[in-house]
Amino acid sequence: MAVKEIKAGTTKELEREILALLDKGAAVLTGNPRLVTELVRLHRTARLGAEEKAWVSPDISSFRFFVDRSYEGLWPEKRQLSYEASLLLWMEVLGGSGLPDTRDLASGFQRAFNTLECNNADPVRAPDDVLNLARNGVFDAFRKKLSERGLATYAGAVAEVRADVLGKSMEFPGLM
Repeated sequence: MAVKEIKAGTTKELEREILALLDKGAAVLTGNPRLVTELVRLHRTARLGAEEKAWVSPDISSFRFFVDRSYEGLWPEKRQLSYEASLLLWMEVLGGSGLPDTRDLASGFQRAFNTLECNNADPVRAPDDVLNLARNGVFDAFRKKLSERGLATYAGAVAEVRADVLGKSMEFPGLM
């Protein structure tokens, strides 16, 4: 398996290169779902322009969809936590900590936790800072609940899929 990063001077050059890769059966990952829709449209237009009546659907997906699909296929025993379920879990943790269990506060903790986890960082642990200790206690309680319930966060799923790709355990037919 190999990965090809596409660099092109113009949009037309980029489109030609992507279409050529799709014709070879490559999988294409994009940064967002809107680009997936546009590339599928571009592929369909090219096939119609070649007067084809039927063709194999191209393998184009957003990075988020790729991670979700890959994670589910590789580690079914540990479910990935959805955003909504994450907020409910944060509200449960906050309620047990004595802090208000509001959606806004849960959302703030979720954003902070995701930022730390996506950057592979732990919160600073300053023993003389009471607010810092309280926040860290809430983070620790959240991690404990994740573990007890066999759940994985999105950043955890990305890390697992990344390790599998780098370990070449995943196969992607058609990639250059």
